[in-house]
Amino acid sequence: MNVRIDLSAGRNPLAVAPRSQLLRAVLLGVLLLNAVLQSWAAWRELCDSGMDLRQDYLAAQRMLRGEDIFGHFSDAEVESLGGRFQLELGMWQNVHPPLLILLFTPLVRLSFQSVALLWTIASAVVLVALTLAICRLVALPIAPFWRWTLALLLLAWYPVWHHLHAGQLSIFLLALLVAALIAWRRGAHTLAGILLALATLIKMFPGFLLVYLLLRRQWRVGVTACATALTVISLQSLADPTLWPRYFLEVAPANAAGWRAAFGNGSLFGLTGRLLIGGPDIAPLIHLPALEPLLRYLLYGLALAWFAWVLWTRRHAPPHPIGEYGLALIAALLLSPITWEHAAVFLLLPGLYLTSRALQSDPAVDRWTIGLLGFAMLASCVPAGVIWQDIYRTTQPAPAPSWLNLVQPYPLVFVACYLALGRSLMRIGRSPYVRSTA
Repeated sequence: MNVRIDLSAGRNPLAVAPRSQLLRAVLLGVLLLNAVLQSWAAWRELCDSGMDLRQDYLAAQRMLRGEDIFGHFSDAEVESLGGRFQLELGMWQNVHPPLLILLFTPLVRLSFQSVALLWTIASAVVLVALTLAICRLVALPIAPFWRWTLALLLLAWYPVWHHLHAGQLSIFLLALLVAALIAWRRGAHTLAGILLALATLIKMFPGFLLVYLLLRRQWRVGVTACATALTVISLQSLADPTLWPRYFLEVAPANAAGWRAAFGNGSLFGLTGRLLIGGPDIAPLIHLPALEPLLRYLLYGLALAWFAWVLWTRRHAPPHPIGEYGLALIAALLLSPITWEHAAVFLLLPGLYLTSRALQSDPAVDRWTIGLLGFAMLASCVPAGVIWQDIYRTTQPAPAPSWLNLVQPYPLVFVACYLALGRSLMRIGRSPYVRSTA
């Protein structure tokens, strides 16, 4: 039985927009100005350092010339980009999969500064459009004015700031994953499989979503995704049969090992690496490298056990594809070898899903769930990477002090959201739930 929940302005003040047109205009004007300033500052930093964006640009140039896309960049290549680039700033080699580099090749006909500008503007525009799409997908019961306000306000969120200033992919990748979810829910299983395959070949961690879909017996999506991935890899291998084997066997493992103890790595792999091994950037909390694999696999086991337990609890419950899809996405972030702080952008889907259900007075979203979600939202606003960088500048070449490990919130951010979403889904599975169509 579907029941539309009546949300009055008294219970949900966001269900209606402010009556004052002046207030609405001023608020949106301030947010638009902030969006312009944020984008401009991010573009200027990309023009001076290149950060992660330059690895795709230089590797795409190499691909067009038939050269090694995974080799270390030279000073001449970096200097050719213009600006104030230095080899030691930004990425010094490409560690991204071959498909992403192939997709990037049309952009290298432009100057790097033009590409950085297009990338920054596109990131901001896609983020706003994606936020509005997710609000609609999860039936967030707030007025359109507040949806636009939320979308623009997110440009001041630290993970988005980090994404823009590093020239990252998370916003575009989330757009692919949300599009795949929408296609799957609408019965377009072939399209969903293609989109999931592309997302997995751009970054490997979304492959865990295929595991979830296969567990839910979505065979057409899974088979299409596997067939698409094999086709893409085979076609690229015709041009260079070494690309994908080198990426899987050399580049990806070496990259994971090199960044395992990085302060900004919010995955379980990064957490155990920082706590027990450390590296040149940060000292370990306790130097016990022999125990690191044991702790890591224990945490992996707990994360997988929670995911399996939630799905098992819901085996007789009505399907809840958005929540379960979001849970699989968070699990993928925790299990990935590298999950940078900007990856908190992926929490938009499960976070807005839980927020929507809370505003609809869903009994499955209790105080503990709201508390965990609130903690994740607040902790994700902490610019931990900026704080670490400022401290590290005063200590180098020595590592940053070990106590900084205690103020890196992002592993806890992902875990808190993981527990909150899983808890709410299990409560749905154990008791009847009246689903809103609002």
